[in-house]
Amino acid sequence: MDYSVITADVVRGPEIGRMYIEASPFVTSVAKVAYRSFADQVRKQYAELPVQVTVQDVDPYPGGAQEMFEDVSRNGRLKTYRTVEGENSPLLTLAENDMFRAVHDFHGHYMTRRDFSRHGE
Repeated sequence: MDYSVITADVVRGPEIGRMYIEASPFVTSVAKVAYRSFADQVRKQYAELPVQVTVQDVDPYPGGAQEMFEDVSRNGRLKTYRTVEGENSPLLTLAENDMFRAVHDFHGHYMTRRDFSRHGE
C-alpha cells in the first residue's frame, strides 16, 4: 500500500477531536472490557517486537522519523518517549502506554516509513 497518499483531514480531524473531548467523562464497563482487551493485545505485540526497546525521558529522535528508521535498521533498537502521568489514557497504565508507543512506532512508522507529521500519524 502506498501510505504516502494518506493525509490528515483538516476538517474531519478537529471534528473528531471535539467529539472526543465532549464525550461523556464516565467510563462504562464496556469501555473497561475493551481497554483490557486492547492492553492484552498491546502486551503480546510488544513481546513480539523484533527490536530492543528503550524508554527514555527525552525526545528519542530529535532528528525525526528518518533517525528512528536508521536506529531500528542499523542497531535493532527502538527508543520511545516515556509516558508521564496525565499523558496516558485513564484506562491504561503508564507502562501499558509506553508499550503501545513502541508498538505504534514500530508498526505505524518504521514498517510503513511514515514520518511523525500529522499526515504520518
